[in-house]
Amino acid sequence: MALSNKQLVEYSKFAIDHTNPLQSQWRKDRALLELAKFATMENGGRAQEYLNHYLEGSGTPKYFKASDLLSEDPNVAQVLASAVSLEAAKAPLKSGQTGIVGLRQRDISVLDWKLALGSFPLEWTYIATRVTNGVTLLELTVKGSNEYKWHPDDSKRETQVLHQAAARLQKPQPNVLDVLQNTNPAKNFWMFATESRYFVPLKSFAIS
Repeated sequence: MALSNKQLVEYSKFAIDHTNPLQSQWRKDRALLELAKFATMENGGRAQEYLNHYLEGSGTPKYFKASDLLSEDPNVAQVLASAVSLEAAKAPLKSGQTGIVGLRQRDISVLDWKLALGSFPLEWTYIATRVTNGVTLLELTVKGSNEYKWHPDDSKRETQVLHQAAARLQKPQPNVLDVLQNTNPAKNFWMFATESRYFVPLKSFAIS
């Protein structure tokens, strides 16, 4: 029988906690994060990069092109196209009109992006409508920003134990038995999807 994410994380935590009872809480939490990084994240990918950046604790922002997310994740592109087309079906879009698509983590289909961003709001601005080879395209600019953070108090998450470990690393406790442990706290940081020009195909919706 396959284990759920919750069971996998909790079993991993149990094993780490009991491997060496004298190890500091910081080392236990770091071990759990390193295990999650190895088991679930693409080696050298964005999710690993962002987790490492969080653990290093500089708090400096991370930037990526909004167009990279849209071109690499077809489901995100479809969610954006559907949201903008729905607005266009309600009333003709006006130049400069804006909207926000609140991407949920389940809306992101590429695992590396999903684990790096969590949820992420995309802000679009309508520029113009173009017809190319019989296809109606909506020309937009797209950008967004959100804070990279963990959610230790969200009991609905299957991986809450992992979130609690990550959050504790923001306040590492000194341990006289482990003088070599890192006392540099982890720190949240902002992620910015820099503005990109983007075209979405106009979808048809029946508005009652």
